Amino acid sequence: MHPRDQYLEQQVATATPAELILMLYNGAITRTTSAIETLDGGDVTAARPALIRAQDIVMELRCSLDHTVGGEIARNLDRLYDFAWGRLMVASTRADAGAAREAVDVLVTLRDAWREACVTPVVAAAAVAS
Repeated sequence: MHPRDQYLEQQVATATPAELILMLYNGAITRTTSAIETLDGGDVTAARPALIRAQDIVMELRCSLDHTVGGEIARNLDRLYDFAWGRLMVASTRADAGAAREAVDVLVTLRDAWREACVTPVVAAAAVAS
């Protein structure tokens, strides 16, 4: 196994559920940003796999929602994920970098809010405890 893959496997194995969600956001953002750069460079064919993988990640985020516990927040996130997924679909099928930018803008906003609400407080609490 490649050392990079071993590192990623270790990160996933030791991550908290909140950190796993953050990793999903980062993966979708990274792939979408890469696809935007590729589309801007004119290589539509090379951009599609990254856009499709980003769609898969957004769908995974969507499937992770617990509507019973999450209530209105889960419903709102579901709508935002649906929007991002749809824009990624448009970006993939129409080679539309603008649609990909709209998706990444939503994902960055959600990721940043998630990090502030769920990851940063846990890291701060762990630092205080040690």
